Amino acid sequence: MPTVLSGYMGKKRVASISGKSPRRLHRLLTDPERRVFDRTVRGKGGVVVFDGSGSMRVSPAEVKRVVESAPGATVFVYTTQDNKVNEDGTAKNPNCWLLAHKGRMIDEMPYETGRGNGVDLPALRHAMTYRHRSTTPFVWVSDGQVTGWGDMNTDEMAMDTYRYVVKNNILVAPDVESAITMLNKLTVGEQVKTQWSPYMKQVWKTAMGTLP
Repeated sequence: MPTVLSGYMGKKRVASISGKSPRRLHRLLTDPERRVFDRTVRGKGGVVVFDGSGSMRVSPAEVKRVVESAPGATVFVYTTQDNKVNEDGTAKNPNCWLLAHKGRMIDEMPYETGRGNGVDLPALRHAMTYRHRSTTPFVWVSDGQVTGWGDMNTDEMAMDTYRYVVKNNILVAPDVESAITMLNKLTVGEQVKTQWSPYMKQVWKTAMGTLP
């Protein structure tokens, strides 16, 4: 990862020796500096998972724009290129790539054209291991068209993914421009709302009887 990124995503509260309200009284006994107050600082970090499948119709250059809009974040992209497997059933070729981590970014995209989804939920679960706090921003850039092996899809498979998204407070951006707008706001600490695609909302409503 030769390219160096700089910047921050989101914000966080840290202990301070001054403030208006002492929220951390337990530090009177444990902290020699008695930092019992809180102050808000910009929090470096965050996780972005990018759906690189053919249905998203995005170029490597657009994916790179998303990476550059998430300074300090860990960024993944996933897409299956084929259905080849090893004898133990694992994928023969890569289907998920780490694009940026710890302030550095790759200089070339690892694939030319996105094809199938294939690993939506596994990719989200893997990326979740890089989320150090439940409040750390986590963005999934996807149209929500979840598929599995052979790029086949079912509503049950999609709902498994959507429930995981809801349970873990993952923000959804349905396209590149929405993602960049969302990430730019997170970078300066603004509040943002998730943006489920019409497809995702319809699948959820059919299964749950109400909108998410």
